[in-house]
Amino acid sequence: MAKKKGTPAHNRHGGTEQCTTDSTPKRPEPAAPQHTDDPQTASATPAYDPTRLAQRLLDFIGHYVVMKPDYLRVVVLWVLHTWVYDKGLNTSPRLVVSSITAGCGKSTLFDLLRELCPNAAGTSSLTPSVLVDMADEGGTLFIDEANRVFMPRGQGYERLLQIFNDGFSSRGMGVQRKEARPDGKNGYNSVRRSTFAPMALAGNNPQLAPDAMSRCIRIVLQNGEPERELDWDVIEDEEPELAELKAILPDWADGFDASAHPRPDLQNIYTGNKLSGRQMQVWRPLARIAQTQAGDWLGELERIASEYVEALADSHDLEEPHVTLLRNIAPLLATQWQGEAFIPSQGLCDALGEAYPEEYGFTSKYARLTTKRLGIFMRRLDINPIRNSEGSKRGYSRTDLEKVIESLHLQPPRQTEPATPACSWPSFEESRREHRRAA
Repeated sequence: MAKKKGTPAHNRHGGTEQCTTDSTPKRPEPAAPQHTDDPQTASATPAYDPTRLAQRLLDFIGHYVVMKPDYLRVVVLWVLHTWVYDKGLNTSPRLVVSSITAGCGKSTLFDLLRELCPNAAGTSSLTPSVLVDMADEGGTLFIDEANRVFMPRGQGYERLLQIFNDGFSSRGMGVQRKEARPDGKNGYNSVRRSTFAPMALAGNNPQLAPDAMSRCIRIVLQNGEPERELDWDVIEDEEPELAELKAILPDWADGFDASAHPRPDLQNIYTGNKLSGRQMQVWRPLARIAQTQAGDWLGELERIASEYVEALADSHDLEEPHVTLLRNIAPLLATQWQGEAFIPSQGLCDALGEAYPEEYGFTSKYARLTTKRLGIFMRRLDINPIRNSEGSKRGYSRTDLEKVIESLHLQPPRQTEPATPACSWPSFEESRREHRRAA
């Protein structure tokens, strides 16, 4: 990959630059924006209203892609943030584009976004080294087929996730590399490469780790007929709005000043508790863009963020497995071990397997929960095992469990008692005896 070294921030807003991993030919440079005929006011008065740019983008993108209006608003604000993410926004939320079925317009949306975002670089095959190079060049990264790129057992998966997460914030650590000395002498220099850059992923329901998804906003495209078909042979010749938008977006970015507006506190957003720090980092950059636009863009974004985060809280999609485990243990303490100070490990595994067979029982895709795996989860929660008063069994203190449950604000599921299974699952010891008899 050809590398541009030392690209200043103020030069990032000039047209669409294609990465070598992207086979799409480079588009021609947009025409300069038209100004008034008066030479004294031509440079000071743009031929558009910067406070209505979001509405123009919303109308334009909405012609070609079918999605919920709330998702469309998020996409528009995300596009604008890619032009000014390095002007004091501090974080760059990842955009994950999914769809209910194939053929819903993910590729169409990506084609439009790559035309509207600065220095767009796209790929459907990725290695950690290529991802670092793309991010360090200061462009907007588009990763197609994300469900295949970010496969849990794929090559370089863990390293890709590290870079993906690190580049979310301008305060990320970056990547240190050894590179040959520019003077041609023997030896290497240690060079820091930045990973901070906007990133969008598209795929058929890509499954990212919870810590990665907590940095994302996921939108889902709908199957339907758009108002217009995206035909590049026609749109470049007969659609003046695209050329005008490409011309005025750099001008809008040059005039953007994050410090000119108070930072939105987003305190109107509640999910049982106030918005967490990570959730605030995801939505605040878009809120800073929204407050510069005419109309109720900020109020609408607060509503969208509130509903989005609340839906995540209900589904627990962003929870780590050990937190979900403790959430499921909470109602068992009040039913099966009410008043008991010691909870045996094997008894806890059996109870979880009976109450939640698809997660911890014989029908679980991860195999039945064992005391060893239970111990791994508990160590992540800083809960250490103990022995009962007779010293014959290992387990956990009820007090230790309840302290962590309270500190994490884990509410028991709405069903106060665990579901009764269709059959009584045998304990681990009973199952082993049955296997021995069969053998």
